[in-house]
Amino acid sequence: MDARRLAAQPRGRNAGSIFKNTPEHPAWWLIDQVGLRGHRIGDAEISRRHTNFFLNRGRARAADVVALMKVVGDRVQDRFGICLEREVALVGEGFGG
Repeated sequence: MDARRLAAQPRGRNAGSIFKNTPEHPAWWLIDQVGLRGHRIGDAEISRRHTNFFLNRGRARAADVVALMKVVGDRVQDRFGICLEREVALVGEGFGG
């Protein structure tokens, strides 16, 4: 990983980039513009360092992460009319895969 990414991306327990960038804007910028930097559901938190990364602050459940993804998707859709596409795959019980 290059130094620029190391400096910009959070360390620790996370799933990497959650949403794909759109042709109009990077996903992190859209998430930041709708005021969700640091937003938390349970122990799942949107990173303050890079808002397209969701962190596990202890005992985050898959349901917490999915709920955060929904909040982000809804807010970005409402404000910008952009439907964010997931970059991560949801696998396991309850996700059909």
